[in-house]
Amino acid sequence: FMNVAKGSAGELRSQLYIAKDLNYIDEDVFKQCYEQIVKISELISGFINSLNKAIEKEILEKLNQQKK
Repeated sequence: FMNVAKGSAGELRSQLYIAKDLNYIDEDVFKQCYEQIVKISELISGFINSLNKAIEKEILEKLNQQKK
């Protein structure tokens, strides 16, 4: 699910460029929205990494318990 969210943020970046090129939004609105989307993408990436580390840790703990 989080990878889909990250992909959607990337898609929105593309749509912003199209909106700017077609003069639906001006440069200031583009920059403001683009910066927010980049921040959101970074937050999603950080969350994905955090979840992956937690899953990896849990798997390693279970493997260690099985060895005992």
